[in-house]
Amino acid sequence: MKIDEAVSILRAHNEWRRAPAHLPEDAMPAMGDPRKIGVAIDTVCDALSKSGDLARALRLADDAAESVICTEGHSPRERQWVLYPEQIAADPYLEDCIAHLEWRGMAKAVR
Repeated sequence: MKIDEAVSILRAHNEWRRAPAHLPEDAMPAMGDPRKIGVAIDTVCDALSKSGDLARALRLADDAAESVICTEGHSPRERQWVLYPEQIAADPYLEDCIAHLEWRGMAKAVR
């Protein structure tokens, strides 16, 4: 994936994620494919780390990991998400996002 495509996918995902809940369904932006979002995260992080801007890449990965978790239909409530083992098993990107946030000290998974 090219960096321009990755940025476009991530911006579209944030547009969807930030859309007001009161919008009619036909006015809501389309949700992106979580697998494409994961590839876009990897692409942008790789590009940023190669440019020497690792701190910026980590912040982007932090935001993206939270976004992917929210994408699975879970609303953050006081920064807590509930994911069930079946959901995590069905989408390996969720486990990667959880592992990233734990590694960064931003989350603690209770298993």
